[in-house]
Amino acid sequence: MKKILTLVFVALVAATAPTASLGGIVINEVIGSTTSADTEFIELFNSSDMSVDISGWIIQEVESDDQASNGTVDDFWTINNGIVLDPGGFYLIGNQEFVDVFEITPDQLEPLSIENSSYTLVLRDTLGTAQYTAFVSDTDGVVPTGLTPDISIGPDGTFLPAGFRLDSDGGTTASILEFSPRPAPSATPTPGGFAVPEPSSVVLLGWVGLAGVVRRRK
Repeated sequence: MKKILTLVFVALVAATAPTASLGGIVINEVIGSTTSADTEFIELFNSSDMSVDISGWIIQEVESDDQASNGTVDDFWTINNGIVLDPGGFYLIGNQEFVDVFEITPDQLEPLSIENSSYTLVLRDTLGTAQYTAFVSDTDGVVPTGLTPDISIGPDGTFLPAGFRLDSDGGTTASILEFSPRPAPSATPTPGGFAVPEPSSVVLLGWVGLAGVVRRRK
């Protein structure tokens, strides 16, 4: 009888669990460098067959040039509360310049200022586990110790790529996006339809210890 009750309990928990905790979320598309003021965005995509709660996940920007500061976390951004991505769902983060140029309202407005030399974007869950890693490089790029890229992009000739998009949503290969003109004709930033909260309602989570952040403007 005890075994039967245990199985019933497990089945009920599985049936009522609204989301998966981890997995399947990729950094699907990025622009970090453009002509004039940088028009920047980061697009996430759920490539799994389960809904995933990404509330409180962070995207780290890690210095990836061949220099003493390689591996330093230059900046990070925390995903808003209450964000659940269904299978095939998108989540778009963009800065104000992105809004002005693309005339698209992102799901989350952030003052993005991505490195204008080699960098690595690391998507981490609330336990600090790397769920997806994208290495974007010029000719001096070096993957930081301890990171294993899911995708590597660049250089664009001898320069840092303006950005990239996976060739198919959630795919394993990527193409470089145009540095000019703005907006890049090949870019396809897609919001998921999540309401952008008022600044006063955004809760900043305590990731400073995890991220080891050194904020600086590029």
